[in-house]
Amino acid sequence: MLTLLTSEDIERFWSKIEIRGGDECWPWIAKATNPAGYGVLKHKSGKNIIASRISCFLEHGEPPHPAAKSLHSCDNPPCCNPAHLRWGTQKDNVSDAKSRSRHVDPPKISGNAEWAAKRLAAMPKGEAVWNQSLTEDDAREIMRLHMAHLNVSQIASLVGKPKHTVSDVCRGRSWRHLEGIPTIDELRTGGVRRGVNQFS
Repeated sequence: MLTLLTSEDIERFWSKIEIRGGDECWPWIAKATNPAGYGVLKHKSGKNIIASRISCFLEHGEPPHPAAKSLHSCDNPPCCNPAHLRWGTQKDNVSDAKSRSRHVDPPKISGNAEWAAKRLAAMPKGEAVWNQSLTEDDAREIMRLHMAHLNVSQIASLVGKPKHTVSDVCRGRSWRHLEGIPTIDELRTGGVRRGVNQFS
């Protein structure tokens, strides 16, 4: 896309930049920006081009690969001073952010009980799950029959649902959000009275 820029495009591009001293930031002064604050040049092809990419291209040539980004040494998104720009990778971008203390790592979910609870609370449950084949009444009936010591095959036949779906309810793998249902320990004492049940 950058190679399609004409001399007219380039002239229009520089007219939208406040050119200052060599070491200062050269801010994009046009209204067209993206949500992150980077200047945007609207090309006649209908596509928008990030202004800093144009400046980087004019100073340093074509990007070395399609995924290359124009990186700012000044950490100022509207800046188009080519002296503040270089081609780099997303890894370079993150490395720069960390070295300048502007990078925030995402919260660690593994082993974090608080985030695990938030994630669980945010997940759809029961009939809200897009591919759910049971209703709340089905789930409660499966648990009732399980606690009455019927096996999975018998329950599946009675409720007309697949065995694996019934087994998940009986083992406490699903529908745990319902009120007044047996605990996991209570479910383990349910099932078939044959010395070795489906939990073995």
